Amino acid sequence: MFRAHTSVTHRTSRLIKSGSGVITLVAVALLASSIPAQAEPTVDLGLTEPFAVLAGSGISNTGPTTVSGTAGGDLGSSPTGTFVNDVQVTTTGTKYTALDAIVTAAKVDL
Repeated sequence: MFRAHTSVTHRTSRLIKSGSGVITLVAVALLASSIPAQAEPTVDLGLTEPFAVLAGSGISNTGPTTVSGTAGGDLGSSPTGTFVNDVQVTTTGTKYTALDAIVTAAKVDL
């Protein structure tokens, strides 16, 4: 591992000593630093935004589960609205244990 690092260091120093490589390297560094950073594009999540779990054929829970976070904590399923063992789920959102209009609308947005 040390040998690979040493050979990379030697290759880099040869490149820098070559002269034209230094000018190119400086030009690229200046160009890159002058380009303004662009904001990441946002995605409109619509009615899906509050859902941590948005299923299509029901939800099955197998043990104690906690669902939380900044993205939302709602749980639901559409068109099959079943939620097996939902009593062991703790969430910061709403648990939709049967088919509900808001879950159906969120699935359309999805």
